[in-house]
Order: sequence, then C-alpha cells, then structure tokens
Amino acid sequence: MSNIGAIVLAAGASTRLGKPKQLLSYKGETLIRRAAQTVLGARCLITTVVVGANAQLVSDELRDMPLQIITNADWPKGMSSSIRAGLKVVIENFAQVDAVLLTTCDQPLITSQRLNELILRYDVSHAPIVASSYSNTLGVPALFDRSQFPQLLSLCGKQGAKHLFQNRRVEKVDCPEGAFDIDTVNDYLTLTSDAAT
Repeated sequence: MSNIGAIVLAAGASTRLGKPKQLLSYKGETLIRRAAQTVLGARCLITTVVVGANAQLVSDELRDMPLQIITNADWPKGMSSSIRAGLKVVIENFAQVDAVLLTTCDQPLITSQRLNELILRYDVSHAPIVASSYSNTLGVPALFDRSQFPQLLSLCGKQGAKHLFQNRRVEKVDCPEGAFDIDTVNDYLTLTSDAAT
C-alpha cells in the first residue's frame, strides 16, 4: 500500500468560460466540491486543493471537508505555479509520501474508482508515472512517483506536467471519461444535458 498525496488544481480564472468553472453546478453540487469528494473517496492519505482566482468563493465550497486549501497567489503565472504550491504543502505535511496524484476540477465524470485504478497500477508497477489514457493522448488524472518531485517543482510558466510523460516510463490506465472537461459554455451545456454521460 502506497502513501499517496492528492492535489486538486482549481486556481484558474476560467477565461474561456467567462465565469468560475469551479462554481458551476452539476447534479446538485459545484464542480469543485464534486472533484474534492471524488478524491476523498479514493485511497489518498492527504488531499490538497489549490485555489487562486476567486479564492474565497471557491474555498467556501470546501470549508466543511477534510482537506487542505492552499491559495496560490501566483496563479496568473500558470498551472505550473499551482502544481508547485500544492506539492510543497504535501511534502511539508506528509514527508514520507510515495507519490502524488494530480487532478483538476473540470473533469466531472471522473470517479473515485478510476483514481483508485491509477493508484493500484502504481502499487503494482512502481512506475515513475501513471497517467490516464483518452482520446489518443495521456493526461490527468495522473500519478507521479516521488522520484519525479524535483521535475514537478521545477515546472515554470503555463506548462503543466504533461511534458514529463516524454522520455519516461509511463503506465497507462484507460480513462475515456477524462476526455470530457469543461472549458466553454457549450461544454457545460453538453454536461448538463447529460449528453456527456
């Protein structure tokens, strides 16, 4: 059994959507709350949510949940700053963490079971990275062994962690629901019309 820390990335300003995607409602709850509950339902020993834009409003959605909320003041600099902020907190509070699971708040069809499949694949394979496979690509949710922490902490600018998949051994878990994320109003309309499910 591995010691897994989870980081939910929820700091963006949702500029393409025009309003905070974290606060959109789906099946009676906001996307950020749904994402947090999904992670809390998986085999993770610590859950950290990184907020930035609309930090107070997003944080208020999570106050009663057993997780840590981190405000990333550098969120305009891109996703890399949120990954670094979340990872630093996980390491500081859970020094013996074996790996970290990165998720986002805008993939509402992801389930706790799918996250546990990523963790199980890591437990069995001991791979440096376990990533979700969908739409002929690899992406988040993704799990990174502690051997990859220096690379995660060295990320800069708007880049996420996806480029770390190159030139490394990556185990894949089929995750077709990961292909659906919320970036635009049309995405949200598709979700709420149940066309995505």
